[in-house]
Amino acid sequence: MHSQEDINIFPKHGDHLKYKEKHQYMRTLQSMLQCVLLTFLSKKCDIVIGRPHRKSRITQQFIKVKRFNFKDDIIDVQNYIRMRCNELVLLENKKGISEKTARRRCQMMKRQEVLHLTMDLLSFYGVFVTIETEEGEGIDGRIEVFNNKKIIINRDSIEKIGTLISSFISDLLQTSNEIILRCVDIKNYLKVNGISSELFENI
Repeated sequence: MHSQEDINIFPKHGDHLKYKEKHQYMRTLQSMLQCVLLTFLSKKCDIVIGRPHRKSRITQQFIKVKRFNFKDDIIDVQNYIRMRCNELVLLENKKGISEKTARRRCQMMKRQEVLHLTMDLLSFYGVFVTIETEEGEGIDGRIEVFNNKKIIINRDSIEKIGTLISSFISDLLQTSNEIILRCVDIKNYLKVNGISSELFENI
């Protein structure tokens, strides 16, 4: 589990970052947004999360989502990502891109595909996300989440709350290979850490 002090991931806006540091920062911000969006979606379905194959030592861990279990449907996220990667490789091959290069690009896009799937599912419940800058390496710039056309969380809050949720999930995965993410548990955890969970109430 990482702390902000350990990784120093949140530089002040306007700070000049080296290329490598910038992309580490963008990946971490992407992970923080994922944690917040998963919490919103956990009000609508059970989210099955698995222990990552490799632990991230430099950036905040991107959550390995295995399944979204809705009352009337189950979405196997890992199968979905494999399908999307195969589609991407075929498209790249048709453009004359080598198999090796296409597979490498696919690896870079996996996180983005998981995030987009989560965003698409939330859109059915009136929750939409705007991201100013999005690349294969991560996200940056102005980031806002809307519900019923009203901003419910901005970038600063995403960084703060997303870090706590990431720590909560990491702690649970210390003793289990697979967990079910439940919104009520996260809200209780945030409350213990002095954070109001009111923004999760009206989704």
